[in-house]
Amino acid sequence: MKHRHQIKRFSSSIISLSKDKNIGEELATSFKLVDNLLNENSHFRSFIQTKRITQIEKFKILYPLLIKSIHPIILEFLSFLDGPSCLNIFKEVMASFINWHSDSSNTVLIEATFAEKATVKEVDILNKYIYSEPNAKIIFKEDPSILGGFKLKVNNTVFDNSMQSKLKSLKSSLLNH
Repeated sequence: MKHRHQIKRFSSSIISLSKDKNIGEELATSFKLVDNLLNENSHFRSFIQTKRITQIEKFKILYPLLIKSIHPIILEFLSFLDGPSCLNIFKEVMASFINWHSDSSNTVLIEATFAEKATVKEVDILNKYIYSEPNAKIIFKEDPSILGGFKLKVNNTVFDNSMQSKLKSLKSSLLNH
C-alpha cells in the first residue's frame, strides 16, 4: 500500500513537471537511460538501493556524473529511492510516465524483448517495419527468462513469440491430453 502511494505520488509529480516545462521527450529518454544503467550495472543498482547515503549526498554524487545525459528531474527522483523495493518503484514510475507520454504525444510505443542482446539483423528487421509507422518508438530489452524468440509489446498489447511461452503451451497441451 505504501509503495502504491509512493508510485502514484512520484508519477503524478513527474508528469506534472513534464507538462509544465514541456520536457516529456527528455524525461522519457532519461528514464530509459537510467533503466539501462540499472539493468547493466550492479554497482549503480547497489548505489541506488543503499540506505547508507542520504538523499542529498546521493544527488550530489549523481549530478556531476550524469547531468550531461540524464535530466536533473530524473536524477532528483533517483536520489529519493532506496531499499530493496526501490527498483520496482522506479520501473513502475517509469512505465507510468512512458505510457502517459506515449498517449499524450500519440506515439506508438513498441518494446522488443529478446533473451539476449538483439542482433543487428533483428534490429534492422524491426526498424524496417517500425519506420512504416511515423509515430513509433522502439525500446529494446533483454530478458534471459524467455529463453529464445522474442516478445513485442505494442502500447498495451503483448505479442509473445518466446520459447518460454511455447514451452508453457506445450506443457499445458501435454497435461491436458
